[in-house]
Amino acid sequence: MFQKILIGLLMVNEIFALEWQDCSLQADIPSLHVVDYSHSPDPARLDQNHTISKTYLYSGNEPLKSLHELVFIDISPVHPLDETFHSWTPYFNNSFDLCDKDSDKDSPCPIEPHFSFTLSDDHTPSAAPPSWFRAVEYYYDADVEINNLIGCLTTIYQTVDN
Repeated sequence: MFQKILIGLLMVNEIFALEWQDCSLQADIPSLHVVDYSHSPDPARLDQNHTISKTYLYSGNEPLKSLHELVFIDISPVHPLDETFHSWTPYFNNSFDLCDKDSDKDSPCPIEPHFSFTLSDDHTPSAAPPSWFRAVEYYYDADVEINNLIGCLTTIYQTVDN
């Protein structure tokens, strides 16, 4: 029985290199929802660039003029369902303005109510060893001083050697 469970866990690790979940219901005003999320390639290869694409649906009542992301990334040598998993270790965090009109990327802002949009980011190869990562991303309306959390996303993904 134990052997079947272990084999099942190993299969989960191979099948689900990327898992994601919209957690916007945790927001003060849950109005930004992630409706699609992908990595290419999946799993991410340590020797290659990779692209992360996210499709959002903004369900607010007023145009969104400012959108700020705060991300916390944790690392583990094994998938969290693996029997040897102990805990996540903080890896790094970052924040940025997704509506930065001075960046080299197209700004989605202002974002009209009930509008869907996709943002893609290209990432260079990672210096981390082959690992599992958990990213928790919080989205804020930076034009509002209080209760400005409007959405969040949690992902678990893997990086592998070539």
